[in-house]
Amino acid sequence: MRNLQSVCVLAGVLLIVGGLSGTSALLNGNAGAVEQQSSRPMTIQDIEGALEKTCPELDYPQTTPLPEILDYIETELHRETGLSIGFVFHHPELELEGVDDAGDIRIRDFYLPGGTHTFRAALDLIFSQTTDPELTYIERPGHVLVTTRSHAMSDDMLETRVFDFSAVDADIRLSVPTEGMPEGSQVSLTLPAKELWQTKGLSADQLQRLGTLITLQTHPVARWMDIDGEGGTIGVASNRLIIRQNPRALFLIRRLIQQMVEPDYRIERPAQAPMQTDAVTSDTANGHGVSVESITAISGWTVATILSLALLFGRLPRPASPDDVLSWIGNSVLRLIGWYPSDALTWLNSWIGIYPLVRRRIT
Repeated sequence: MRNLQSVCVLAGVLLIVGGLSGTSALLNGNAGAVEQQSSRPMTIQDIEGALEKTCPELDYPQTTPLPEILDYIETELHRETGLSIGFVFHHPELELEGVDDAGDIRIRDFYLPGGTHTFRAALDLIFSQTTDPELTYIERPGHVLVTTRSHAMSDDMLETRVFDFSAVDADIRLSVPTEGMPEGSQVSLTLPAKELWQTKGLSADQLQRLGTLITLQTHPVARWMDIDGEGGTIGVASNRLIIRQNPRALFLIRRLIQQMVEPDYRIERPAQAPMQTDAVTSDTANGHGVSVESITAISGWTVATILSLALLFGRLPRPASPDDVLSWIGNSVLRLIGWYPSDALTWLNSWIGIYPLVRRRIT
């Protein structure tokens, strides 16, 4: 009995030690995974994806310094995505505009209900209140840069991005020539659904047309060398578009290409009326809009009327002379409709009896 108890105690001790060791290894493994994940540099795509998350309530009823609002957004972004995204002020550019302290930039009476906007939409509204100078934000690797709008759109911020279209096969049609781009021109590009895409890629001519579409859709927000004599450029290499532009324009270009693949508004084809088979022959059998049922009913009533008249006329005496035709017809009609009062028959016969006399006097 004592041996059995000793064995149970030893087994329990071993289980406890093993469990503690496993838990420690698991915690160390998770810590290592978190450390490995956090060691990967944050990319622009990471930050762009985080800014598309739903923003919580923002309530600043009075004049509030911009850094205070951005600090709160940093905290909420970390809570929502786990990313430590910091907003970095570009002080040299701010000082050139007379802003020595970022705390002097104020946002007044700002409120957004929770769950109604993305972080990006909220930031767009916040920075739209900045004037003298106008500020904007730019997603950079590992942080978000806060700088002046003029600097963000300057040639100093130009950078190159490569867009690969080797997996796309589409029909691109432009309604304006590639040589001229008149003001107010309308340009269209058609891409099929994803499942219809082939792996042939776009031709050089199609990519050039796509480049023309991009310049037209982003100008004048983005300046282009072909239009303004300064700014960005678009080149074609194999199945790729090589675009050099400022970060804000590159974001607009990426969104434009995404919207061509997944449009904001998809116009559905109107539903067609069901094919008419038996209904056509039933509703317009004779080509004049008279239904077969109506023709059948009219025919039945006609046959019944003829039979009734034949039976009725067979029981009435034949008119002896032409002068008695009206009297005979009147009696037949009264018999047909079931009106048999003797005074009515007498009156009608007496009235009709005048007809022969009047005819003789006239003739």
